[in-house]
Amino acid sequence: MILVHVEAERNIKSAAGKALKNNVKAEISIEISAF
Repeated sequence: MILVHVEAERNIKSAAGKALKNNVKAEISIEISAF
């Protein structure tokens, strides 16, 4: 479970970085869904 969480967190950060360039709201949604 921990390894999956770490990998997912990396993907979320990467997606958040892309979303930040296009849409700040998308970044927020991605971070909320992480929890």
